[in-house]
Amino acid sequence: MQVIQERRKFFQWLERSTFNVQRSTLGLPGPVKIELIERHPLAEVTKEHFLKLLAEYTERDLVVGRTTVGPHLDEIYFSVEIHNVWQPTKYILSRGENKILLLAFIRLLGKYVEEISGKKPFFLLDDVLSELDADHTQILCQLFEDTTTIMTTQPNHTGGLPPDIKKIDLH
Repeated sequence: MQVIQERRKFFQWLERSTFNVQRSTLGLPGPVKIELIERHPLAEVTKEHFLKLLAEYTERDLVVGRTTVGPHLDEIYFSVEIHNVWQPTKYILSRGENKILLLAFIRLLGKYVEEISGKKPFFLLDDVLSELDADHTQILCQLFEDTTTIMTTQPNHTGGLPPDIKKIDLH
């Protein structure tokens, strides 16, 4: 229950955040909307309601072999406005643009964590440079420039990194 409540708080914070300003630096073709789609039928999020719901769905869950209610079924939906029409980013943006958008979302999550805890988060980004051209690599580095971040990548993907990025070759 705490996961659902904390995630709702984050999305409320996100609505008030400066994402629209930040989006312009991402090189995307239009405004972006991020929505939480809750697929669990909980009108009121309490431990008692959730346990009751789990009990009601136990027989069905045993038949299908998985838990069919809960926050793991929820989705985060990204859409972009192009020509006054909101469309899912997964169909409109390139793989690199979608990756930058997701990483910008992760960076916003880090800003939220910092705001509520007072502690700077540490990021470990694994193989994020694949599918990114030099321009998007620069955008990625700018997104995380004020953070402690370790990025792992293949040697052939390091060409687009800014010269001030510390590189360690493990080969």
